[in-house]
Amino acid sequence: MSAYGGDSLTVVELRNWFLKTLNASIGVMEIPSRKSLEALAQEMVGRSRLVALATERASVEESEEAA
Repeated sequence: MSAYGGDSLTVVELRNWFLKTLNASIGVMEIPSRKSLEALAQEMVGRSRLVALATERASVEESEEAA
């Protein structure tokens, strides 16, 4: 991630965006430790409560349709 530049303010802004937009929490020191933006994105999707809720909802709907 360090190859993309940025500073500590950028990291804090990015963390806040993840929290507000994805309802996913990450530590400030965790963001620059990711090897790529793709790795960071995958991590945040995995942590997102919104993604988890959408997945659960889709599973319930599939079960109801099958019944």
